[in-house]
Amino acid sequence: MTPKLRGPNLHFFALIYHCTIEALMRNSMTTMIAFAAMLFLMVGGATARDAVASGPTSALWGEDGELFTPGGRLMDWSYAGYGAGERAIPDVPVVADVAAHGAVGDGVADDGAAIEAAIDAVEAAGGGAVYLPPGRYLSLRRFRLPSGVVLRGAGQDATTLYFPEHLESLYGGDYSFGGAFIEGKGGSSALPWLTTVVEAAERGTHEIRVASTERLAVGDWVMLAQRDLNFTLIKRLHSDLVDASTDKINDRAYNFPSRIEAINGDVVTLERALIADVETRWTPTLRAVEPRLSEIGVESLTIEFPVTAYPGHLNELGYNAVHFNNAWHAWVRDVRVLNADLGVSFTSSFFCTASGVTLATTGDRGPITGHHGLNNGRGGDNLFIDFDIQTTFQHDLTNEWYAHGVVFARGRGDDLCMDHHRAAPHSTLWTELNLGAGTRPWMSGGSGNRGPHTASWDTMWNVTADQRLPLPWASFGPQMTFVGFNTRDTIPDGALDWYVEPPALVTSTSQSISPANLWEAMVARRLPAEEPDPGADAGDTGGSPDAGDAGDVGDGEDGAGWDEDVSDVSVDVDALQPDVSAGLDAADEGLDATSSEDDVSSQDATSGLDGVSNPSGGDGCGCRASGTSPTPGTAAFVFIVLAGLGVSRCRGQA
Repeated sequence: MTPKLRGPNLHFFALIYHCTIEALMRNSMTTMIAFAAMLFLMVGGATARDAVASGPTSALWGEDGELFTPGGRLMDWSYAGYGAGERAIPDVPVVADVAAHGAVGDGVADDGAAIEAAIDAVEAAGGGAVYLPPGRYLSLRRFRLPSGVVLRGAGQDATTLYFPEHLESLYGGDYSFGGAFIEGKGGSSALPWLTTVVEAAERGTHEIRVASTERLAVGDWVMLAQRDLNFTLIKRLHSDLVDASTDKINDRAYNFPSRIEAINGDVVTLERALIADVETRWTPTLRAVEPRLSEIGVESLTIEFPVTAYPGHLNELGYNAVHFNNAWHAWVRDVRVLNADLGVSFTSSFFCTASGVTLATTGDRGPITGHHGLNNGRGGDNLFIDFDIQTTFQHDLTNEWYAHGVVFARGRGDDLCMDHHRAAPHSTLWTELNLGAGTRPWMSGGSGNRGPHTASWDTMWNVTADQRLPLPWASFGPQMTFVGFNTRDTIPDGALDWYVEPPALVTSTSQSISPANLWEAMVARRLPAEEPDPGADAGDTGGSPDAGDAGDVGDGEDGAGWDEDVSDVSVDVDALQPDVSAGLDAADEGLDATSSEDDVSSQDATSGLDGVSNPSGGDGCGCRASGTSPTPGTAAFVFIVLAGLGVSRCRGQA
């Protein structure tokens, strides 16, 4: 059997194969070298292409995180999302079907009471999913999810929850900042006291000294809490570089959850590195993580409101979809929200995920169609991922109010703004985002007496748009980091300790930095995939069908691709050479064009880096190219020379 070969070089490769077989039979060393050259081309060329595709690496991360330092510019964002990034969102079993409680799903009858009855039944049963079969369910009431209850439809295109009235008309009150038709409310955010921290500790370290370890145990989750004193803690969240706020004095502005890794006398070692300094003047305490609300979810449905004119900023009437407050390990996934004032909001919540959320309108609400799209306030370690914002909110993506470790990842929008809403949000990650038109990236709100738009360590990593993006103004916030950020701007005068590594490529469809998604890379580094069982079937990978049996390589058909006999191929090598050369010339031209574009882009981007230190210690932007494999051009040259010798030798022996 001979290999199944495809593409413009089919006959040429087939001839090399045929001649190599002849060489093996006749013990011809020259022709065997030709076969080795062919393998060199295939392996070396592929490796080089992988290196090009992976892009340059950052001096803050390296290839696999070897340059990452917890006390540096980057936080370990791998804990963001449901289960602290360690567990997949569960598919909880269905316990109640709303149809069994009287829901009709015809879009006319009010199904609110039936849905609420199903929620109550699931709570009484100890938790599970409330299932809404395909249909359109009209409701004139809101729903509050208790711990362990999930509201699940049959898919965005099958199940719709329709709310024809706004919250103000049904309940009265002000709903510009929160409240929703699907809520999770955990009550007070206060957690039980365990012990007091008695000694200062620096950001990036793991050890804290406590008054007593009697109530502590290795493996327990604890919350390290600190309360501001005369704005000094809030100022420290800005690294003492700016006066941060004149609002909310003495607020509890630092709440950081971590597992206990070790206890040695009165010293507690936390699993996570501290993301801010600890000082005794801020009365630091350890508190028990005992959430009042957890394991709630909304999934696989559409939430729709009527098409109405948006009444304007801070005049919203309460067409609000989902709001979880003081929730832990909660989620919204595979949900479409139509015609909303507010899409999805997490406040004072931890380890929550919004995944696969689409925000859109079905008619004209005006140039601005709502207040907040995806919103986070207070809390931390929440993840917004795989979102698609197909309309324009006053604030598309928001982070505010002391929140830490929040991640916006792998999302897009028609013209996204990244709303840094003041009040010391810090250590926020924006990664692998496509802002669309890119006309309003820094449109941000928040009361002016709450300090800069962001506190320290806000990080933009592989953020692109349909055009070059501007950097924000100098007073936007201290210690901002831009890696793979599509800009030509210079760092503005007065910016406080900003850091820029320019992208190598500048189009919205090109990967400009490796890794493209820093959150994913951090998760993979902390929680590496399990090594495959050497005795297992190579095709049983759990991935796509193309990753199945090792024989299904290249063409997606059964077998190893060795069922096409080309042993009788007769080829005029002289006639083939011009075609091969032309193909290689075209490939070289493509590589040259790419290199030229990279050089120009890199030069243009680096022109704005006056005064920026290079952590790599050399000239340029601090980026390093991945991989040292031979280029396709080099491999092709070696292959042509040696293959030509092999073919000539083969023809001479024929």
